[in-house]
Amino acid sequence: MKWYQYTPSDTLFLRGAEPLTAGMDFEVPSVFPPAVSVISGAIRTAVLSQRDVTLATYKQGVAELESLIGLYGDEAPFTVSAVFIEKGGRIYAPVPCSWMTESQESCTGINVVQPLELPAAARNHMGICGSAEHVYWGKHHNNLRSLGGNWITLEALAAQKKKLTTDTDILIGNSSFVSQEERTGIALDQHRRVKESQLYTARHLRLNDDCSIIWAIDRDTGLAKEGILSLGGEQRFGYYREREPVALPAGNGTQFMATTPTPVRDVPEADVIASGKLQYRGGWDLSRQFHKDMIAFYPAGTVFGRKVTSSCISF
Repeated sequence: MKWYQYTPSDTLFLRGAEPLTAGMDFEVPSVFPPAVSVISGAIRTAVLSQRDVTLATYKQGVAELESLIGLYGDEAPFTVSAVFIEKGGRIYAPVPCSWMTESQESCTGINVVQPLELPAAARNHMGICGSAEHVYWGKHHNNLRSLGGNWITLEALAAQKKKLTTDTDILIGNSSFVSQEERTGIALDQHRRVKESQLYTARHLRLNDDCSIIWAIDRDTGLAKEGILSLGGEQRFGYYREREPVALPAGNGTQFMATTPTPVRDVPEADVIASGKLQYRGGWDLSRQFHKDMIAFYPAGTVFGRKVTSSCISF
């Protein structure tokens, strides 16, 4: 795999899949970290720019690029297999959705409860039945909540720490990485003329000074070792560089966590151990000049019983 580190020069505009149509909610929500499709598209665009290949030429076909970034209109032949955040020299990954806690968010330390699979004899004794092949249960006294959707250091994940220190081992939400800035714009028609009285507000994301985005791809794409790369909407750009590989946890191979969102259609339901709320992604198909189909994804941090994609790590 090849690893890259990216630092935006200004803000990022990473909007979700919600429609932006007159008469609907005028605020455009943001998505963080950037979706793998956004990173993949940014890499392909950067490769074209670095080789002085115009979109019109690429559309006609360029043989030397076919194995690197694929044909115009096709899916990328490479995979973005990890998306992490570096903050203050520490690398943070999604918290496994199977990690639970009874601790309150205000506590300085969070006690982790990792549910274990119930043996068949125990399930039969308690009369538990259903379509799930594997049933997990966590010992608790108060209400459990999932820690999925937060961020954990790779060291704490590999060590499977039973108590996580907040603001060090675990970061709650995205506020430790980014701040939001509201930007108001005016709608344009297909001829880029102003649409009267049609305003919208978008939320741009600004990475904190000590933060950067790290991602891995599974093969060489012809991308230069360093340079400028546009990521997200409104031609927002930043500096990237190839970096040393990140040491990933190597667990016992019984549970695997997805470090990027995973398409629901690609995974049998029986392989899912724990997941958060499904995410829906679409986007704009440049080749068709039309919207992409909406696809449901398991969020990053979803835990599977086997390695269902290359983005899964054992822990």
